[in-house]
Amino acid sequence: MACKICHQALTFAARGEVERIERPVTDLEESARTCKYCHVIHCILDEVDLDTVESFYIIPLADYIAVVPWAPRGSICLTVNWKAEHPKNRLKVRSYANFVMRSLAGVVNTGSDVAIAWVTDKIKECKESHKKCNLHKDGTLPDRVIRIGQADSIIATENWYESDVRLYETSNEKLPYVALSHRWGDEQPLRLLKDNLNLFQKNIDWSKLPKTFQDAIVSARKLGIEFIWIDSLCIIQDSKEDWFEQSGKMAGIYEHAAVTLAATVADGGRAGCFVEPSPSLRGCVTDGKTKIVVDGNEEKIRQLVARASDDSPIVYVRQDTEHDSPGHWASDRLPLLKRGWVYQERLLSPRIVHFGSVDLIWECNERIHCHCGYYQPSGSRNPIGHPIKPQHAMCLVADGDIGHGLHARWVQLIEEYTALDLTFASDRVAAIAGVAKQFRRGLSNKAYLAGLWEESLLTGLTWQRACARQERARPAEPSEGPSWSWLSVTGPVTYPTSRTVTWSL
Repeated sequence: MACKICHQALTFAARGEVERIERPVTDLEESARTCKYCHVIHCILDEVDLDTVESFYIIPLADYIAVVPWAPRGSICLTVNWKAEHPKNRLKVRSYANFVMRSLAGVVNTGSDVAIAWVTDKIKECKESHKKCNLHKDGTLPDRVIRIGQADSIIATENWYESDVRLYETSNEKLPYVALSHRWGDEQPLRLLKDNLNLFQKNIDWSKLPKTFQDAIVSARKLGIEFIWIDSLCIIQDSKEDWFEQSGKMAGIYEHAAVTLAATVADGGRAGCFVEPSPSLRGCVTDGKTKIVVDGNEEKIRQLVARASDDSPIVYVRQDTEHDSPGHWASDRLPLLKRGWVYQERLLSPRIVHFGSVDLIWECNERIHCHCGYYQPSGSRNPIGHPIKPQHAMCLVADGDIGHGLHARWVQLIEEYTALDLTFASDRVAAIAGVAKQFRRGLSNKAYLAGLWEESLLTGLTWQRACARQERARPAEPSEGPSWSWLSVTGPVTYPTSRTVTWSL
């Protein structure tokens, strides 16, 4: 039950209003006996010493108001006024629905059985109930995959994970597989070449696989999937013919994967996917009588998250993770999301699991979830950079004037894509070709002209070089397209007129 003031704050949030309500700390102890929100606030403030606090503000957050019946029902953000002689900290308190609270007891290793079981549940839920994620059913295996065996089919020895890793030439089998999205980094990973093709078909030495590949294989096995597709091991890297053929099939490879595993914070193959959480993220439980203690280094700005249920006095508490707030996962801090090739992989994959710096993030065409309990519905702001997947999927399955929506989305896509990095400028066409094929299906096979669409050619011609980055756009060497196309330059471009004018032919 909420007290009068907390009820007022949530009413403001429900109306989309942001009103800061100041309360003296002396009022808190009494109201904490009957108000679950005040109870949580009292627990946390007691941890940092109530004697140092003069007052606090309650700020309702409209971002967390329920949009579906089982989403978080409301949120209160707490800011604290510290007495002058004490350093300023920042604490946040949010109240969530019961179903969210269950996973708050702490963050676990992202490669643990608990974490992978959560991924298994998300895959099952997505396949059974998400229309936009099932536009393409699991298809046939790609021409080549890595056969890794399943965890339950491998003898449980100390080194079971090293067993049965080899290149497999497929024969149109309809079986599930995992795709890996990763960054090569400064050092080239283990690669498939003409002279090791036969060797890889017999066995791939586990000790020579980069840590990122090893972690992805272990994850796929725990998911019960026997095959994984990794670009550097499934495309002959010193064969232009094979690279050209397989890169043209990449759209289908990611579209039909059961799930894509993304090594999102890894800057290369050595980094791996899995991370062990810091002690301050492991969480603790309080019943209001026990003092809250969260291990970890003291910092000038400290954030805790506490979530209570409606029918229990138990409060789960741990340090807040960076991605608990929308927009905090900016791509400039995530090496993988800065890559041009990965942009296409992310759009084409119906389901992605991001191995983050502290937690797992699930991203599909309809939902964004964090293993810590954070949730975002379709179309809401994405903690992993831009809200590209829900919006992208919405355009592809939109009712009514689908063409208009796709043309507008294409302009936005080019602005986002050209701001990303490519090792080779010559990859600019190939690294977006799969998405172009996807759009062409939605546009009933309309003409695609060097990065522009015939139906929206006037808008397509209004691109200009952007100056947001220190390295400005410059002519591509060699030129990948005619001078009237954005493909003729490298670096970011923008479409200033697309926000105010709509053209049609």
